[in-house]
Amino acid sequence: GVDVVNVDQNTGFDQIQPAVDGANAGDTIEAKTGTYSEEVTLDKSLTLVGDGSSASGTVLQAPSSGSGNGIIANADGLTVRDLRVTDYSNGIRLEGANSAITFEGVDSVGNSNRGFEVRNNVDVQDLVLDDVNFSGNSGDGLRASTESSIDGLTITNSSFNNNLGADQSGIEIYQSESNPGLLNDVVIRDTEFIDNGQKGIYTEKLSNATIENVTIDGVNNDTNGFNNGIDINLKYDDYENITISDTTVA
Repeated sequence: GVDVVNVDQNTGFDQIQPAVDGANAGDTIEAKTGTYSEEVTLDKSLTLVGDGSSASGTVLQAPSSGSGNGIIANADGLTVRDLRVTDYSNGIRLEGANSAITFEGVDSVGNSNRGFEVRNNVDVQDLVLDDVNFSGNSGDGLRASTESSIDGLTITNSSFNNNLGADQSGIEIYQSESNPGLLNDVVIRDTEFIDNGQKGIYTEKLSNATIENVTIDGVNNDTNGFNNGIDINLKYDDYENITISDTTVA
């Protein structure tokens, strides 16, 4: 049957990747309720919409349990909405230098590594995560590598819970002394970080940030004795203009 439709071209497919391959920039692809056993690379500007992020909605599930990447995003102007990504190594991976990427109503859960990964040498502008659930992963909920740069990150109405790797966090942002990268113009609002492995939020780069109405409660491991709710780590760089308000760290 036809489970995936390019609504602009009125063409049908039985999987998501062939629909992406046949799409033009700006097209919208709708993936109906069901399980899609594939890895999807989004390499052009488009909108991918599912029928919901619950286990009974639109589900991307790894062809081989615990391996591969559910969605690789490498294009400007991408929007992904209302679907579930599970049982991969990394549920979602950003690659390349891109801007205006939005994930809304997306669950990336139960992956063997990370829910959401920003790779080395990624340079992303205006990344929006709204109503996402990056929880129950064996690694971090969201991880950004040492040489990544993010200029414009907005996280709202989201959950980063039960990411239980011993050294892992709800959000973990790295940098190196030789390649300091960037994490600038950040808003994290109306979001929870509950029962993660070692920290709620850990960052080695940050400026011009607002953390507002956030709940952080519980960490499950103390491998290195560095448990924290929010750890703003100064070992590589200075920070400026950070506001934390209306937030509970318990």
